[in-house]
Amino acid sequence: MKTKMIMLAAAIFLLIAQVCFAAPTKSVPKEDLAIGGISFGSSEEYVISVYGEPDSVSYYQGKFYEPQHLKTLHYGTTFTIDIDEDDHNVYKIKSTGDNGLKTPLGFTVGSDISAVKDHYKNRCRVFKDGVRILSDGLYMLFGIDRDGIITEISIYPEI
Repeated sequence: MKTKMIMLAAAIFLLIAQVCFAAPTKSVPKEDLAIGGISFGSSEEYVISVYGEPDSVSYYQGKFYEPQHLKTLHYGTTFTIDIDEDDHNVYKIKSTGDNGLKTPLGFTVGSDISAVKDHYKNRCRVFKDGVRILSDGLYMLFGIDRDGIITEISIYPEI
């Protein structure tokens, strides 16, 4: 009987701990999730009207949880936009260089991550290699180096 009580108490503790640690962060405004004026769902036509024809285009088949046919618009070597070929809308956005592109709040590759953490506080998840922000089923990831400098900003759907 004593063993059963201990096991029951442990199970209740683990259940409570799981619920607490699994609690999602508070969502941020969807308008915060853009890079260089491009956001998830923007049309391919809009992207080209803002940035012109890409330097190159590549195609790939999406994974089972992604759209089936995707194409990547490459602008230089540090800015890519993945387009869902079925609806011709933006699926992913990624900036990996100090190319002048910013989020609506002014965060950019090359900035210190502390400004992102200070602004979003309890609305972001901090990991060893970056900070992730959730908004309406979308993530914005700030990848960082060991000195806390932003090396990548990506926007993609929650999987």
